[in-house]
Amino acid sequence: MIKINISNINKLETDYFDGVESLVRLKLITPKSKRLFVTNNLKRIILAKNNEFECIIKETKNIDKRQLELAFIGSQKEEETKSGSSNGYKKFIIKSNKHYDAYNLAKELNLNVCPYCNRNYTFTIKSVTNKATRPEFDHFLCKKEHPIFALSLYNLIPSCHICNSVIKGQSQFNYNTHIHPYFDDFNKIKKFNTDKKLLSLITKKDEFNIVLKDRQNISKNDKLKADNHVKDFVLETLYNSHKDKVLELVDFSRAYNKDALDNIVNEFKESTKIFKDTNEIKRLLLGHHIENENIDKRPLNKLIKDISEELGLI
Repeated sequence: MIKINISNINKLETDYFDGVESLVRLKLITPKSKRLFVTNNLKRIILAKNNEFECIIKETKNIDKRQLELAFIGSQKEEETKSGSSNGYKKFIIKSNKHYDAYNLAKELNLNVCPYCNRNYTFTIKSVTNKATRPEFDHFLCKKEHPIFALSLYNLIPSCHICNSVIKGQSQFNYNTHIHPYFDDFNKIKKFNTDKKLLSLITKKDEFNIVLKDRQNISKNDKLKADNHVKDFVLETLYNSHKDKVLELVDFSRAYNKDALDNIVNEFKESTKIFKDTNEIKRLLLGHHIENENIDKRPLNKLIKDISEELGLI
């Protein structure tokens, strides 16, 4: 739902590849010719973007999947850990001060809200007292089916537990059929609305439903991916538990028209210079960001922004 924006992509890719390269147990891939192919293409595999996944899948289809699992995912079986295969993704997700791990990646991404749903916080905290929390990492392409991408940067989507483990689980996603948060912008394809034509007349929860509607001039493929995202993450069902937010916005729109907000800005501009424009006041009163570039800052920002637009608040 929310596009992941990376401020310094070159640094992120360099740090990530340098950090996880040693976690892959290439020696477990046989014969030598196949091991050499993976070795020579390891950086390409680890940093593969959505349009490169399919090509790599075709190029490595003849490599034993179990070997790729042990090399890129690792194993918890005693007889296999002795051979050194307990590395890969299984080692990556273990909190450590000795090697690059999932906490390092989550901290670099600095994503505070789940990009799949924009409903839950995904803060990364790694304290000196050994208490820690971070987002889960969903494998956009299922690691069971495609173990070679178990450590691929753009196959790891930081997400909340509900989206990753409860809703998506082992569902089969593909960059041609689903929204990919690193490369697609759901916000430009869909917008929140209600099934009530005169939104400003709503007074009770049972008078409306929250829905996601298409924006204008979107491509067929973008619509397909966004529709699948809405369906597979049951977004409309989840968001209808937030009808109270819509009712609050309706009340807000009745109390604060454009003239009222302009008066507040002008009053504070003259005396304290606290507010520069009406957007700052709206963010304070609404408790949410209303700019497109900031909707990833807090949960429910997209819902608040879209409904506010429908009510003429922004």
